[in-house]
Amino acid sequence: MIEPLEIQACARLPMDAPIGASVNAAATAGGHRIEVVLRVDRHGDRVYTYMCDGARMARLTLAMLLCPETACPRGQQVKSRWREFTGQPSPRTRHQPQTLQVRPLIEEVAVESAGHRCTARPASFECLTPCPVGAHGPELMRKTGWDLFEDGVWIAGGLQKEPRSGYAEPTFATPADAAGWLSDQQVKAYGVLEQVR
Repeated sequence: MIEPLEIQACARLPMDAPIGASVNAAATAGGHRIEVVLRVDRHGDRVYTYMCDGARMARLTLAMLLCPETACPRGQQVKSRWREFTGQPSPRTRHQPQTLQVRPLIEEVAVESAGHRCTARPASFECLTPCPVGAHGPELMRKTGWDLFEDGVWIAGGLQKEPRSGYAEPTFATPADAAGWLSDQQVKAYGVLEQVR
């Protein structure tokens, strides 16, 4: 989001612009009005200024404020400070009085697909995760996913290498992802059988 605005501003400011000249590029992202101002300072250097909802901030802070990675503690800290600065209430979880109820120790979700009756169970992983907006280097973050079991035996899940980033991510983010994987396995197996015939 920030880089395209920098490119727009740079394209609008002529190379021979005089000292004091400035241009801006703006967009809306995540409910915020983001503005990048490019100006020629008193030394003749081109300098960027970054604004979010009218408040000036460092580029790195703006990047973390806009970061979509919910597991990133740095991004969450910046977002929390922004809410304090703007007087917004912190998101709160609603606590409802709970009655005593018996619940299973492990949450399980039935997954039926392609003739298989499986069980998906939640799992937690520590993943080295790159910042999607490049605000910081890769960091260990706790992410949730699902493992898939058939007749009590683990058949799929865990972590897999994300092709775009090259870093490990949970294989199944939801039980629906696990059902899709089962269906894909059936299609692949059927294709192999058709080739053998």
